[in-house]
Amino acid sequence: MFAGRTALVTGSAGGIGRAVVEILVKNGAHVACVDLTSSAATIKSITDNGISSSLMTEYQVDITSKSSVTDLVSQIKTDTGTSTSLLINCAGITRDGWLWKMDETDYDAVLNTNLKAPFLLTQAVAKQFISEKKLGQQSSQQSSTGGSIVNISSIIGKVGNLGQTNYAAAKAGMIGMTKASAKDLAIHGIRVNTILPGFIQTPMAQAVPEKILEKTRQQIPMGFLGDPEDIAEGVLYLCGRSGKYVTGSVLEITGGLYM
Repeated sequence: MFAGRTALVTGSAGGIGRAVVEILVKNGAHVACVDLTSSAATIKSITDNGISSSLMTEYQVDITSKSSVTDLVSQIKTDTGTSTSLLINCAGITRDGWLWKMDETDYDAVLNTNLKAPFLLTQAVAKQFISEKKLGQQSSQQSSTGGSIVNISSIIGKVGNLGQTNYAAAKAGMIGMTKASAKDLAIHGIRVNTILPGFIQTPMAQAVPEKILEKTRQQIPMGFLGDPEDIAEGVLYLCGRSGKYVTGSVLEITGGLYM
């Protein structure tokens, strides 16, 4: 599906990001695995399943820095020979605490990683894509299918959550950013969508006390937590030909939680 195309996936060291890398590689994309820590374990787990490591390149980058993001997007093209036409913003952090106790640095850290970084990446990738389109430097497949950006937000951005003022603000902001950037970029052949995962079996969820997780399970109509692969399947749909007429959308993958 994505042969000859380059995808940039943030948060690729684990969780949802790792599942997204795997599904895109299996469908032929060359994936730039981007994280603040090493994505070596992600690459190894995929190559252990018989997929060539040549389809993945690892980058350790601070994506909250504009200069670092600009250099990253340029370096990916140098390394792969193809500009980035698929961007999946998975990276996210939490710094939970009651609103009246939350430190300003914890608020800023979450907003920087979860909202500012996706903006910087979207801007850098879009600039490169638009510039090459004007110069006629894109591959035939890129020209025919356009670009696709998928932002991994959260159901918490829709409903809020105790102790997560910063996280909820960032994820709600991502929804608004998705809709606005979808309007800005549609004329250039770039679609922008967002996914709202519910409670997914990731290291972030595993850090939640079991008593709270059990209470959450009881609120999910389907009765269980999702897997990272469930979100990756949503990314595949939104990036692929099946989603070619979808932009500015919000896809909830939650098992029915907070429907």
